[in-house]
Amino acid sequence: MKSAAIFLAFLAPAADSASSGIIGSVLNPICWDATAPIGCRNYDWINNDHLRCRDMNIEMHWAGEPVYTNMYTLRTKDGSSTYVPGKWTSIVLQVNSYSHKFRGLALHASNATEKFVGTWRPTGNDEENRHYWTPTAEKHCIMHAQADLKPLISEFRFRGPPKGTGSITIYALIKQGPANFGFFYYPNGNQPNRFPLESNFNFPGSGTNLVLTETAEDNKWGLANPGESCEEFCFRNGRQMCNETALGLESLNNPSGMEASIAASTGCPLPYIPSCAAVAPARSTRGACYYNGADSRFRSSVCRNFSPLLRSRCTAKHINASRICACMAIGSVQLQSLNDDEIDSEGESEIKDSPTSATIPQGRSKTANRLRFNGGVLPIFLSGLILVASSLFASLPSPSFNRAGRFGPSVMMTALSTLFLMAQPSEAHNWMRSDGRARFEASTTNPFRQRRLTDIHAQLGPGQEMSIKWATGHSRDHYFVVISGQDDRYLFSNQYKGWVQQYLAEAPAGSNQAASKPRLHSCRTDANCQDQTYFAGEITSNDADYCNYPPRPSAKLYRWRNEWLRNDAYVYYDSVNFPWIIGALRYNNIAHMPADEDVACLPVPAKPGKGQHYMVHWFWRG
Repeated sequence: MKSAAIFLAFLAPAADSASSGIIGSVLNPICWDATAPIGCRNYDWINNDHLRCRDMNIEMHWAGEPVYTNMYTLRTKDGSSTYVPGKWTSIVLQVNSYSHKFRGLALHASNATEKFVGTWRPTGNDEENRHYWTPTAEKHCIMHAQADLKPLISEFRFRGPPKGTGSITIYALIKQGPANFGFFYYPNGNQPNRFPLESNFNFPGSGTNLVLTETAEDNKWGLANPGESCEEFCFRNGRQMCNETALGLESLNNPSGMEASIAASTGCPLPYIPSCAAVAPARSTRGACYYNGADSRFRSSVCRNFSPLLRSRCTAKHINASRICACMAIGSVQLQSLNDDEIDSEGESEIKDSPTSATIPQGRSKTANRLRFNGGVLPIFLSGLILVASSLFASLPSPSFNRAGRFGPSVMMTALSTLFLMAQPSEAHNWMRSDGRARFEASTTNPFRQRRLTDIHAQLGPGQEMSIKWATGHSRDHYFVVISGQDDRYLFSNQYKGWVQQYLAEAPAGSNQAASKPRLHSCRTDANCQDQTYFAGEITSNDADYCNYPPRPSAKLYRWRNEWLRNDAYVYYDSVNFPWIIGALRYNNIAHMPADEDVACLPVPAKPGKGQHYMVHWFWRG
């Protein structure tokens, strides 16, 4: 039907074992101490079965306890062994053997009393980073954001603790291997120490920790407040003057020059981006850092309509820019980067109030917004926030419905399910039993495996609902969240799970439909569903609340007894706080029945102005 709109709905995955990098709770995550006991001691698994460590009480007993290895190197980027209080140092973790690419990481600095010190950030923009995140408000550590294989070289920014802290040790705990398997390692070992490949393998092996000593502070470069000029910043910081010559050096205004000169003072994310505005070099309020393209040796290709007015000026400022400033003592000699007769009063006013935009060559039109200030405003990037959990897709075939819906869309809809789970150390994983990219698999792609154009898994007509199945193995809650594909950026936020929980908590009285749309249960061994402690009898297709999964229907479905369903939530309402959430469902695992599955049907209602792509996002807190 030509007039029918096509809607895509994702669903997505959990992985226990902190595949998400979340330790503690969603709303109150903590940093994992890299020196704490973890993993099966002495690799003492029964019959080498990683799920049967003789000591099942230790965290993540399915992975081997940590040992030092030279498969990984932890170092400072410039090779130094010092840090400056309050300044940024680049820390590099390097994989020395391709076969040992890792999935998990806990990285932090500790003082002499083993207290966490300093702050961290990934080198990627905080809103664009996908591999790592800083889980706590204090940013005392780096954790993996998902359990995909990480790059061979990972770089991080570390800001030194206050003056007087003294020597600090940078600790790294590395998890290598897939979920429910693998080994922990410490970097900088003296030998490979890989079991059982080396005959001299031993626990924990020997190695050298990365120790940094405190050194004197350098105040040459600094980061101004948003809306503050370098002239104002330097005077505020020790009554100094701005060094305009240093701001305009060609050796500074390129990516390598910025990294060498100002990374320690700013902790800028990579990459550095050229700008044709007098406020550059600067950092935008969204985190990206810019060098001045008019002062670059590449100015002819970056700033096609070059003018001296575009060069970096001490007096330039903008509310959306934190100037990166070079300061020097008042009275010091500096060469003027521009002659006074090159700037008239009108041009000076333009620099202060609205830095000049530059025309971008046609061949660079796709990145124009990243190469210039538009009307003096630093470019604003689409918010794609740090991921906080491991994910997996499960997708729904066509058709994927079996119950008339009261919230169905008024047009045909195609539903793609993307399943998302997040977890902390516990026992294992749950997964979706509906068709999908990772059906029966605890995938750890964060936030979900990318959709292919050929991925169409379900079609819904007016008034119809999609059905979903999930394993009922391990405890805690499953969540299903319906959103528009236009709003998928919210899934990348560290606060996303808390928002979903708040959406459910703030639901209007009487909006919970869980009682009238109950989930059902299917037993692999039918006799188990005869247990009247849990089940209230078989349901048939003639019942109004019957729900099955047509591509692989369960032969028999049973009702849970009502007392087990009191905490279920099935809510659709328009939220003032979270207008991007269309609906949310919550189901806890009632009993440990890993061979069985629950099934539920839910609508994906169309919303005006929300386009033709919807997501049903599944995550499980294991």
